[in-house]
Amino acid sequence: MSCHVSNQKVVLGAFTEDWQIDPKLVIPEWSPKMWLPIDLSFHLVPALSLTIDLLLFSPPWTIAAMPAFILAVSLAFGYWFWIELCYSYNAFYPYPIFTMLDTTNRAILFATSGLIFFVALWSLKFLYKAINGEIQNAKPMDIPVKTKKAQ
Repeated sequence: MSCHVSNQKVVLGAFTEDWQIDPKLVIPEWSPKMWLPIDLSFHLVPALSLTIDLLLFSPPWTIAAMPAFILAVSLAFGYWFWIELCYSYNAFYPYPIFTMLDTTNRAILFATSGLIFFVALWSLKFLYKAINGEIQNAKPMDIPVKTKKAQ
């Protein structure tokens, strides 16, 4: 999930700075511009460290495509629910684009975000297999354990 958040942050940053899309869509007027080292520590460092951990130190993945898709879309729509709950208390959204979109367009935005999350998740699974190979019939308890005989 950290990779997905970082990916969307980078994409939004690229759109607002390089491709001349109005930064007011994603950066509130009251928000100061974030200093680059702080921005990197919030977004890039966690994504890189968790990706390295996943690829080099984690056990094989056992999630199939459909559960991964359901997880990604559920998290995206869960975040939408959280944003609406925060809006009900604070009377403003964290990103101005949410104010500009109606409910249908917000649903499209979060559905697209869930799809992008699924693609990122599935890409990491294939990258894991490319680096570590595929372990056939691996189960969490396949490690042999020596036990003492009862006397």
